Amino acid sequence: REFLELVADLAALAVDQARRFEMLRAGDQERRELKARARRQERMAAVGEMAVRLAEEVRNPLASIAGFARRAHRDMSESDPHREYLEVVIREAERLEKRLRESLELAAPEPPTLKLENLNALVQETLKDYGETLVRRRIRLLKKLAPDLPQLLLDSQRLRRVLQNILERSLDLVAVGGRIRVESRKSGEFVVVEIAHDGLHRPGDLLDELFVPFRSGRAGAGAGGLSVAQQLVHEHGGEIRLKSDGEWNTVIAITLPVPDNQDRRKVGAERREIRRDRRAGKNGG
Repeated sequence: REFLELVADLAALAVDQARRFEMLRAGDQERRELKARARRQERMAAVGEMAVRLAEEVRNPLASIAGFARRAHRDMSESDPHREYLEVVIREAERLEKRLRESLELAAPEPPTLKLENLNALVQETLKDYGETLVRRRIRLLKKLAPDLPQLLLDSQRLRRVLQNILERSLDLVAVGGRIRVESRKSGEFVVVEIAHDGLHRPGDLLDELFVPFRSGRAGAGAGGLSVAQQLVHEHGGEIRLKSDGEWNTVIAITLPVPDNQDRRKVGAERREIRRDRRAGKNGG
């Protein structure tokens, strides 16, 4: 019997040592991952700072190019064969101006201007801007907007920009004749807006890297737009997530909280105090 107890003690000791060894190994792995993440963030910060400086230097020459192109376009006759080339220059210059503006706003954001808004109305207004593109490319729009959404305290211009950036990325990836789905719903204490498409999903893409500012690639502009969208949604106390779901290769979900929505009129310290009081009330109850 003493022998069996000794064996059991030795086995328990071996199991404990193995568990401690595994914990040490996991700790070392976590430290290595944290160091790698810190190095990556430092590199991204350096790249971001350089990109902001470049954007500031490019902005004025680009505005001059766009301004002179618009002026030449106005003075050109409708039958001039070069007119369509100028239209391409103007369109691309405006696109670049928008990206530069977003990059600078991402680096030094202004406080949002908040008021009660109907989120479904913002979605509808944004979709109207892309009606011609959808028809021209024969893209089928599947729209399902819940009628019972509560009004939320939002910056309408910034939320419209979020929707625009996501839709532009979706249109960039959807083939002619493809599908885009836009849906809104209330889920518990949150309002959710999903924009999904059945465009090709590029293998090797890490979903979280789609939100890294200044990312390059075939759809680099769209990915950069997602980083801007993510920051704007965070300003509203919400989250933005990206996933795949069956026939929809990419689903981008914007989640905005309904409780405490009014508290965003208040400054940060005052909002935190309100939340602490509410949590204390719940715990006391």
